[in-house]
Amino acid sequence: NPTLDVEGIDAAYKLSIITLHAFGRLIANETILRKGITALKPEDFQYAVEKNYIIKLIAGCYLDEKTKDLIPTVIPTFIEKNKTLGLVNNEFNGVLIGSALADEQFLYGKGAGRYPTSSAVLSDISALRYGYKYELRKGIKNGFHGDLPVAKKFYVGFKPQHKINLELFENIDELYRSKNYEYVTGILNLNELKNSGWLENKEISVIAF
Repeated sequence: NPTLDVEGIDAAYKLSIITLHAFGRLIANETILRKGITALKPEDFQYAVEKNYIIKLIAGCYLDEKTKDLIPTVIPTFIEKNKTLGLVNNEFNGVLIGSALADEQFLYGKGAGRYPTSSAVLSDISALRYGYKYELRKGIKNGFHGDLPVAKKFYVGFKPQHKINLELFENIDELYRSKNYEYVTGILNLNELKNSGWLENKEISVIAF
């Protein structure tokens, strides 16, 4: 379903599976901070070109070092063109794994198409035939309840008739206004972003840095 892809719904489901493996925490899809790419406007891509970025819909999760809170997000993100995730295109997927002891590792491969899909289906059929049962050795810890007590830098773009509350930003780096389009970049608390209504509004672009 293309809608699941462009709205980040499919990515959120995949993120919940990965998070279970990585942290042993089962999280509900609806608690993930999510915005798809359908709200992006030509002006947003022009900004990316000017800053030498590309825009990718990135699903990510990490543990905040101070609070040890789980931070799962699916958000359009500015990526430098020469970075590993910036080189992932078409039916290929990329997974960037970071840890305190092993530094960063990058996995790359096809995530769609007839051969990868048929291989996954055949694997599931074989597992059912032989009574294979999936085992999670980490166990399941307390789930995630939707609190996101951290701040990150974001770009928020909108047309002049769709004014936003600039007071939600902890600080503002750039503020651009023209007759047809406006954008602001700065630091946003993720809880403020979640409650702002911007993620659900198709007339407002939200892109992480």
